[in-house]
Amino acid sequence: MKINIEPYSDQWEINYEKLKCLFIQYLEGFSVDIQHVGSTSVKGLAAKPIIDIDIIIENLDFLDPVAEQLTELGYCYQGNLGIPGRYAFSKKHPFVPFKEEEGEVIDHNLYVCELNCIALENHLQFRDYLRTHPKAVREYATLKYNIAASTQDIKEYVAEKTAFITEILEHCGLPSSAIEVIKDSNKLT
Repeated sequence: MKINIEPYSDQWEINYEKLKCLFIQYLEGFSVDIQHVGSTSVKGLAAKPIIDIDIIIENLDFLDPVAEQLTELGYCYQGNLGIPGRYAFSKKHPFVPFKEEEGEVIDHNLYVCELNCIALENHLQFRDYLRTHPKAVREYATLKYNIAASTQDIKEYVAEKTAFITEILEHCGLPSSAIEVIKDSNKLT
């Protein structure tokens, strides 16, 4: 399957806000933070046109009740998929979390992350660094276009970006033990 990288679109932020509003409504009563992460969250950065969202919970006591609410919205709980502290949710049909008759489809990846887990720190620190370093945004966009042109394998695409990501995370002060976990998670198997 071709990896589709597109120039930045303001629509990505609009789509995130639509999703965030819906999640806030459905998760009312829970102490959660909802963050737009990944490349679509960085103005000016080319990306796969898929919104990445982290719903942050204080501790794992909140995972089951939050997962139950997301299931009611049309998501399927996938577990951590080998990434500690980050729990993935897939959509039961393309329209989720909207009703099919509304006709709106927003491609997105949804995760529930435990506060301070390595995966969350990776997402937030990398995003925040890129938001304040335009040169790194240009370099990362070029890297992504080049990798996408040379492979159609999403696992290889992720693995090839890892050195760039972890170099920035090291610069941000993420501990070497956390960097190793990220490298292991993104390794081709």
